[in-house]
Amino acid sequence: MRFVQLLIYAKPSWDDTPVHHELVNARREAAIDPDPQPLHGLEAQAAACVEHDTLDSLSNIRCPCLVIGGREDIFTRVWMAEEIYSRIPGCEMHLYEKAGHAFHWECLDDFNPRVLKWLLDH
Repeated sequence: MRFVQLLIYAKPSWDDTPVHHELVNARREAAIDPDPQPLHGLEAQAAACVEHDTLDSLSNIRCPCLVIGGREDIFTRVWMAEEIYSRIPGCEMHLYEKAGHAFHWECLDDFNPRVLKWLLDH
């Protein structure tokens, strides 16, 4: 759990005392979870992240799309978001400053209204 947290949360989350306490509590809860994700599931998820490639098909998308992420995401780098954004016609993109892969939690006060507005507009 700590490794996953290090991958998905940006430094500002670790520096924020209440958020840090939530991360510690999440690790405690994960340690006693009666139904944790099995290792083969995590391995398959990681393999899909590395091997799944549909970039050449993205230009076929004809519906509104929003690429959204965190600029400090070390798991899904900014260049990856930019590559996807550049291949979908008419796509919109928003990247949160000082947020990682868990940007939807780190920027919750902005994320929910932003996505709701985007959905209502499209």
